[in-house]
Amino acid sequence: MTVVREVYAAKDKLGEVPVWDVAEQALYWVDIEGSRLRRLDHTSGKVDEWTFLERIRWGCAVNHTDEPQASTAKTTT
Repeated sequence: MTVVREVYAAKDKLGEVPVWDVAEQALYWVDIEGSRLRRLDHTSGKVDEWTFLERIRWGCAVNHTDEPQASTAKTTT
């Protein structure tokens, strides 16, 4: 039987996009309507929160290596 337990009472307006970061042992998620990004550290239980001026529309994972990453971003005029 699977046991589910609450680890953080976020009270998000619209919490979505949970992403588990293996290297950090942390869970990231966004509160779209609350314009917040949150990070739960699995080891300590600490939750970090960042608030933005607008709704968060997307996010991405980061590669955790010591190697420099090349940028493929292009600008248009």
